Amino acid sequence: MNYKHSTLALVIVTALAGCNVEDNKALDSKNNNTYAPVVKGDVTIPALHVGETVLGVYQYFDPNPQPRLEGDSQFVWYDAQGNVLGNSQELELTYDHYEQDVNFCVTPVAAEGSNKIGDQTCSDSRVVAQPVGERPVAENVVVDNTSPSTGDTLRGSYDYYHSEVGEGDSQLIWYAGDNIIDGEETETLILAPAVTEGKQIKFCVVPETDANPTVRGEETCSEPTSAVEASVGSAPTASNVLIDGNPFVGARLTGDYTYTDADNDKEGTSTYRWLRNDSEIANADETLYRATQDDTGAFLKFCVTPGSATGLPNQGEEACYVMESAIELVIETPPTATNVSYTSNTNLPEVGATLVGTYDYQQAEDAPEGETDSVAFWKVDNVNQTICSDPKACTYTVSNDDLGMMLEFCVEPATELGTPAGQEFCSPQIEPMGIKITGELEYSKQLIATVYGYTDDLNSNAHWKVDTSNQDGPSGDSNPVSQGNGTTYQITGNNARDYIGKSVTFCLEASAEHGEKCVKASDFENVTGGLYYNSSDSSLRAIEPTRELVFGVATYHRPLTEAEAALKSGVPSANATVEINGIAWALFTHDGNFVYDSCRNLSEDGSWYLPLGYMQDEGNYESNVYADNTPPTVATDSLKSLMNSFIDAPDLMMSPVNGWPVGSSDSSLGAKYTYATATKRTDKDKFYAVRFYGPSTGTANPTDHSFVSCVK
Repeated sequence: MNYKHSTLALVIVTALAGCNVEDNKALDSKNNNTYAPVVKGDVTIPALHVGETVLGVYQYFDPNPQPRLEGDSQFVWYDAQGNVLGNSQELELTYDHYEQDVNFCVTPVAAEGSNKIGDQTCSDSRVVAQPVGERPVAENVVVDNTSPSTGDTLRGSYDYYHSEVGEGDSQLIWYAGDNIIDGEETETLILAPAVTEGKQIKFCVVPETDANPTVRGEETCSEPTSAVEASVGSAPTASNVLIDGNPFVGARLTGDYTYTDADNDKEGTSTYRWLRNDSEIANADETLYRATQDDTGAFLKFCVTPGSATGLPNQGEEACYVMESAIELVIETPPTATNVSYTSNTNLPEVGATLVGTYDYQQAEDAPEGETDSVAFWKVDNVNQTICSDPKACTYTVSNDDLGMMLEFCVEPATELGTPAGQEFCSPQIEPMGIKITGELEYSKQLIATVYGYTDDLNSNAHWKVDTSNQDGPSGDSNPVSQGNGTTYQITGNNARDYIGKSVTFCLEASAEHGEKCVKASDFENVTGGLYYNSSDSSLRAIEPTRELVFGVATYHRPLTEAEAALKSGVPSANATVEINGIAWALFTHDGNFVYDSCRNLSEDGSWYLPLGYMQDEGNYESNVYADNTPPTVATDSLKSLMNSFIDAPDLMMSPVNGWPVGSSDSSLGAKYTYATATKRTDKDKFYAVRFYGPSTGTANPTDHSFVSCVK
């Protein structure tokens, strides 16, 4: 299509900027790429009209000492629901986009180096409007019969008008009441009774030009007809009336018949009656009736009055059938159930398996089973569960909650005439099989496995597995190997970084009968803690660093991940992230109080605070610039002292002792970030900051990104 092309200038801007942490060193002439590229200013889009190809406009900016050229920046167009409409800088607008809110987003990407992907920035949304230009009009829209009856054929007509362009594929629409009649898209309409009877009919036109792009006009409709009248024809009939079932007390009897209508009107609301010796039985007004003791010795009659959904007359003559035999009372021996047991889709009653109860029905006089009268259910530790709708397909899915309990399948059989067994028949008790894990999914903490049902040697056949072959976190968690035997496991190793972001799997190398059984610790609610790394799936957890470090009177909390900041109510979303161990760690700024709020909202009781850099005013520093911030103030327990005693790990990115992210002084790794404090210089708009990747401290601008370790 030769659509118009709205072309707006794309300006690529690069500039120089200084580093984000003051460290009293000369500016490095190397291209360390400390900062990711950004979008400078606003992302914009022009007015949006169907038929145009529009361009998203932005300014690329690399704030490093030696700016890099732009690489393959990423583009995406969204509608209001977040659906992706396109992945290039341009978007061709069609009528599929008409009246949608659309915006354009760009993620700046540098051509080379580390830390080359910036944050996504989006334009304001705009509504896609009609194509520019004169719109066609449908005039004199009418139907040829304004008082129709069912079976009539209506014809609609209209005049197309546009001052310059001829008619294209205009849309023709018929309405019955407020509803479009599906499949009717021509100028004629046959009034089908089921669709149109009793409803007003309209003929509508959406005119379209034959230009490129097509231009649509407004929908224009005829005046509605009067309500479509029913055509007078033949009344419906009921024939072949009979009663299906045996003439016994308790028997289920079904009235049956054949509905016909000479005018092909479909059946509507037919009415039914059951009579006992020609006396109508109260509330017996369905096709199904169950004979009672009151019917003993009586002849039952079923009657139907057919009713049509459309047409006139819409009610026929009543037709009846009388049973040939009177209802008898039959005395039956109560039935029993034998061989009550179960089957399993995994051959074992283990967690996740679906058990199906089984039994053999028996009755002394060979009376058939009333499968809708027999009652079946499962018991968990002798507590009845929900009655199954079908006793022959009574299922139960074993869950972790069942471990340590006993299951039973029970049935109370009944005959077809409703004679009950008067007692329940149950299977032998079933011990659910499975593995349950408790403990903490945290480095240096313990996990405990409890095994149910399996009788294997837990000392030699039970293994705890973690993939320690790489330091890629969740993305490198594909080849777990044994890290310990038995039913308890302490999550420790030579280097915490080998464990952070990985899962823990407990496997029981069972016998040939059972096979290997493995479960993940993160799948159990009684396993607390864990690191959350995917904000769109809160069920995903992995080994977290040591969560809290007790240091004198102070307790310090590890930094949050980007996902944890997004998932935790009250905590602000991360201002930026840095990837260490395949995990996006949250970085916050003082600007906007994000650093402070991330601590004060860390727990519901508000017990966490932003630590101080200095415990008292000293020279050029104000120790605490946040009014409601009351952290511990013992100097020997400061964040800097914590770093020197617990964390100090120059250039290792992550502490090998407890797994905290520490960054690196090597700017090429893109992780030269400090830890934030509430202490600020009095002579400059800079905050005291602690470097966990080295022994020194420094200052940070309010807009600089920092890790946050909260204290209480």
